[in-house]
Amino acid sequence: MRDMRSEPTTELVAPEAVMGFLLWPENPFWSFQFLRLIAEAYFGGADFTECYLAVRDVKAGDIEGWYERLSALALSLEKQAERIAADGHLVSARQKWLRASNCYRAAGSFHTVFDAPGEQALQGRQRCFQKAAKLTTLAVTPVELPYEGVTPLSLRHSPGASCDKARAITLLGHF
Repeated sequence: MRDMRSEPTTELVAPEAVMGFLLWPENPFWSFQFLRLIAEAYFGGADFTECYLAVRDVKAGDIEGWYERLSALALSLEKQAERIAADGHLVSARQKWLRASNCYRAAGSFHTVFDAPGEQALQGRQRCFQKAAKLTTLAVTPVELPYEGVTPLSLRHSPGASCDKARAITLLGHF
């Protein structure tokens, strides 16, 4: 006898049964974008409270409100990182720059790099990520990997010279 629970189905499933927390129960897609943002909290790329406070009053579908609130949070984190770095607290600065980079990414998630908000979010994301990368123990170097006539910004992350096993990862995209 087959276990029907593991078979593909077209049966509708309530989004909350799959996703858990829904900030906008009436709009699972927007809730997913928020979950995508805060999922980075496990790795230091977000803080639930600051992200929630930034978007809690935004209505699902308000693309400009989402962009404005998350861009403001990202800019605030970026400025804090600059001040903290100037005071010599480089680990804390790196953490703030990573959170700012992620907030810029989220801010631009409903835009493209072909419109002004999307371009500004991309530039903020890249700027903050690159500043944070300079403060890691990893070697992060830009590489050119042409693809179909385009050369997107790509970064090679590899362990420092102190690592016995040389492994690296190359990230393609808008870092």
